[in-house]
Amino acid sequence: AAVLPVVLVLGMILHVAMAAQGTATYYDSPYTPNACADNNLPADHMFAAGSAAIYMGGRGCGDMYTVKCVRQNNQGPYGCTSNPGPYTIKIVDYCPEGCNGTFDLPHELFQKMADPNAGNIIVEYQKI
Repeated sequence: AAVLPVVLVLGMILHVAMAAQGTATYYDSPYTPNACADNNLPADHMFAAGSAAIYMGGRGCGDMYTVKCVRQNNQGPYGCTSNPGPYTIKIVDYCPEGCNGTFDLPHELFQKMADPNAGNIIVEYQKI
């Protein structure tokens, strides 16, 4: 009977260990054209531009990730909403140097996760 709780705890530890932390910013439409030439974007805005490490020169196009707001990255009163995620997103664009995010999210998705006034949030993410 003690085996089940141990297995559940190990499963939770492994899940947490596999999640990475990064940052997320947001951008406004138009969302096409984009670097992945993906014109069939989900109507629910569950997509993102990825940093160089995520976009990988185009090889990351179409990759799926879960992202969840952890906290605001900057000083201020703004933070995660009551619906921080996780949300499943698709990489459809490149977030060029200077965008300051691991992920650049559509404004519509960012505001579900955090107050847009935060501008830059810490997220946990995992490739799926």
